[in-house]
Amino acid sequence: MITHQCAVLGKPIAHSLSPTLHNAAYRALGLNDWRYGRREVDAPALESFLNSLDSTWAGLSLTMPLKRTVMKLGESADRWSTVLSVANTAVLDWSAGDGEALIHLYNTDVRGIAEALRKDGFISAERSGTGTVSGAGQDASTGQRSGCAMILGSGNTARSALAACELLGMSSVKLFARNIEKAAHLQTLAEQLDMDLSVLPLEQAVLHAPGCAVSISTLPAHAADDFAHRLRDSAPRHLGHFLDVVYDPRPTEAMLAWRSSGGHAIGGEMMLLHQAIPQVALMTGLSEQALPADIDVTMLQALQEVL
Repeated sequence: MITHQCAVLGKPIAHSLSPTLHNAAYRALGLNDWRYGRREVDAPALESFLNSLDSTWAGLSLTMPLKRTVMKLGESADRWSTVLSVANTAVLDWSAGDGEALIHLYNTDVRGIAEALRKDGFISAERSGTGTVSGAGQDASTGQRSGCAMILGSGNTARSALAACELLGMSSVKLFARNIEKAAHLQTLAEQLDMDLSVLPLEQAVLHAPGCAVSISTLPAHAADDFAHRLRDSAPRHLGHFLDVVYDPRPTEAMLAWRSSGGHAIGGEMMLLHQAIPQVALMTGLSEQALPADIDVTMLQALQEVL
């Protein structure tokens, strides 16, 4: 009997792999009365959907176009949902006993991006304790951040990517946008994070790629294909770590081009995995320390079986 429900919301939503990840975690935890599904909900319908839920509902994942819409329907409960005004996680608290849930909002996307790059081998000096590594990270002897990152795109995911660069110890970011004017909101965020931000045309990204320790594409599927073609034509050297948040197609053209130039490249399934792990803890009420040490392996294996 299912007594606890969770789901990912968005539109479109049929492609979402979140149920695969979360249900694999529930099996590993022995939570046989938990189920995680997907529901197609657009922005205008979000409030009525939330009002329709009962106390069996424990948590929700939010994807496009709901990550901003949900902010006015709940309360920020962590640093990144507060700073970014973007949440991908809602935890439903029914403890008041009045039939209405308090909605606590979190952003685990930032952690997902940073952790995916760390697992790929990017090491900040703060973690190594040996000073700046590979020209990037926080200098353990001075506490100062250093190094440059590159971000492709300027939407909501770019906000999380910019915050992830702060977690990774970057001091400056070059952001490449299809529409520079629409990227203006990111300047304010960079100032809040005490980071230097340059906004440049997307067509110039390849020229700057070799100088960046970390690069993150937040563009939709195939939107970075032109970048990939330019990368192949220029054949740059000394590329850093690259994360493409897209996981369909897999690998993307940008990932293949990056690897052909000798750089490390990972897909969006790794970000999806590492943002889902803290979501599982938040929604089930468990501490992350209480999760099995190999929960990431278990969830990734389930994900790879369907990719």
